[in-house]
Amino acid sequence: MGIAGGNDCSRGDNFLFMKHEFLIKSDCLACLGIVKEVIKKIDGVKEAEIDLKTGKVIIDYEGDFNREELAGVVKEKTGYNLE
Repeated sequence: MGIAGGNDCSRGDNFLFMKHEFLIKSDCLACLGIVKEVIKKIDGVKEAEIDLKTGKVIIDYEGDFNREELAGVVKEKTGYNLE
């Protein structure tokens, strides 16, 4: 089950970033590191963190955010589903 994103904001260098949260299921630390690096390369992503205890992926995003598109890119590049 996904977590609704976009309900938290932060500021950095005069830009407004929206925080978006997803869930990911994996026990592989190396795999999660790859997922994080893929996410950070997506246009608009300013930061990505993965909480290993909860399985939450927290993304700071600038601009128009398309949840399904971002999840699709991650699935295509890594094989992992973001929920």
